Amino acid sequence: MILLVNRNLACTSSEFQAENLLFYDKKIPHLEIIKILRRYEEKQHAEEVMKLNSIDISFDSDADVISLDEVAKRYGVSTEL
Repeated sequence: MILLVNRNLACTSSEFQAENLLFYDKKIPHLEIIKILRRYEEKQHAEEVMKLNSIDISFDSDADVISLDEVAKRYGVSTEL
């Protein structure tokens, strides 16, 4: 969760139990939101890599074509980098 708080509310960070807390004045800090989302994405990617490293992946040796989407679904990971 990303929590955005308008500075006009006169709140402090100690009033919130949020890991991703952003204060803003007039404009929402889009670049900071993107940085947080990228960290989420990197964490998910690292978790998937660790998961894949711990399992033996097998393919149907008789198949002419292997669907990456089907293999990813079978092992519970995405095909995205």
